[in-house]
Amino acid sequence: MENGKALQVIDRYGKTGLVYARKEEIEAVSEQYESIVTVLELGPDEFIHVGGGNYYPLKSATNKISDASGVSFTENCGTREEGNFQTVEVVKKEGILQVTGDYAVIGWARGYRLKPDGTRRMSLVCEYAFNVVDRCNMDILNDKKDRYTTVADIRRHLLELKKFATQRASTGAELRVVRELVGMPTAFKESDTKKPIVLSQTVESTKFKVGIAREIMKTPDGRQAVVNALFGTTTALYGPQGQVSAPVDVTPSPQAIEAPEEEPDIFAEPETDVIADLKAKLEEWLSSDAVQNPKNREGIQALIDNEDATEDEIRRVLEHLAKTLGGAA
Repeated sequence: MENGKALQVIDRYGKTGLVYARKEEIEAVSEQYESIVTVLELGPDEFIHVGGGNYYPLKSATNKISDASGVSFTENCGTREEGNFQTVEVVKKEGILQVTGDYAVIGWARGYRLKPDGTRRMSLVCEYAFNVVDRCNMDILNDKKDRYTTVADIRRHLLELKKFATQRASTGAELRVVRELVGMPTAFKESDTKKPIVLSQTVESTKFKVGIAREIMKTPDGRQAVVNALFGTTTALYGPQGQVSAPVDVTPSPQAIEAPEEEPDIFAEPETDVIADLKAKLEEWLSSDAVQNPKNREGIQALIDNEDATEDEIRRVLEHLAKTLGGAA
């Protein structure tokens, strides 16, 4: 946005809106940067009444304000508890119901915003304490609609306050950062919640970048530098254009290919036990009258009874019997 247009927006809402955009910042912005002016129109449902006629922006509204004003938050943000909610009690003193005990949630945040010259302006670490006990007692004292007349009503309200305590503490801390960097109040009056909010931020100038790029493109070296910047990643990944890598043979070697296991034939004839058949022939020799020598009969019987007897041993004996005794029994 040109400075002239930004200043015109500020002047237009100067009397009807809440203007937190600073003319001196816009006029002092350097050539490398530009100012953007944003007009926010927040609805009444984006604020919450916190007592005393004050309204706080909700988390969604706080985010819009931060974005429009160019506030960014660092990692140094968070919340912590103080006290113990278990010690909080509802008691009656001097005929008035009130809450005793100590329980609060503390939120802290730190952020930064670009100055007209592009450098960062850091905020302090801002804290905001949301005291559940004090807030509940304040609501009881300011109750004009008889919403907190019983112990049960007050306990229910305590649980509601505790439920949103972390979020409200965090939002309060962020609002204090915005207040420090932008100059905006933490709380608004009811009439202000209906007014447009004018905010500004400093960003890098697109026009300046385009101008620099045009100057660079006027020379061959400059154009080559731009090409390298645009396509350097592609070249690093895939190599120069036209360069083709040699194909890699990924076919597995024959040794690496395992032959599939042959499926057994469940209808095939069972294999015969060769040794059992040979021993059966030895028994035939024993049952015949051909073998009369007791020593030979004992040797044949021992071979039949030997479970470790091999096929060759049995065949040699059978061949000897057939040769010496004249054929098989």
